[in-house]
Amino acid sequence: MWKRTLKSTQYKHDHFSKQTTSVCMERQFRIILHGQSLYNGSILKGEEREFTLGYLIATSTIHSPSELVAFELVPDGVEIDILKRDETLASPSPQPMPTLPLQLFFGLMTAFRERAMLYKDTGISHSVALANKQGILHQSYDIYLHQALYKLIGHCANSPAYQGSYLLLSGKLTFETMKLCLFLPCKWVITRSAPTDLALDLAVREDIGLIGFARGSRFICYHGQVTSG
Repeated sequence: MWKRTLKSTQYKHDHFSKQTTSVCMERQFRIILHGQSLYNGSILKGEEREFTLGYLIATSTIHSPSELVAFELVPDGVEIDILKRDETLASPSPQPMPTLPLQLFFGLMTAFRERAMLYKDTGISHSVALANKQGILHQSYDIYLHQALYKLIGHCANSPAYQGSYLLLSGKLTFETMKLCLFLPCKWVITRSAPTDLALDLAVREDIGLIGFARGSRFICYHGQVTSG
């Protein structure tokens, strides 16, 4: 669904060889409202509705899934209609940051890597996942990290029962990426790459635990407490 295969030639160890290669299925995609493009770019094929919903929420175009009243896929994207509602959504009560048990951390990261089959096959996709103590609740993929986050935001907006504590990322954590993380029900952000100083400052301000360089049996904890128990 997200990839296609083709025949290619590989050069390795001074030898040419024929092989089958997988490439991601990128598609041009527009979000069209009343003939105007709200978004014009490209995304990884799949989860188009979740991407659209997450993008609209993250850009404050809408505030709840119920405001997206029409959704129709077209050849170059999706045509939508929205109905703004005069309602104020109740903000969830702030929850304290839990400690992160070391065994849980390694278990979640192992499951996160094992689910990233598209990256293993193509070498190009990013992954994001929301998890709790029982494991990964949902994982989304795209060629860009922020667009994978849009998909996860849209998925979680349609699944209000999702109350995860841990957000797992495959790529670098910038300030703009960290702002998107705030749309998700998480108290820890864990990335295989590194954060910027502004991303770290925002995590500290919002009392969200932050781990970087989560690779294999090592990591750096920038904020929060990891316990050995």
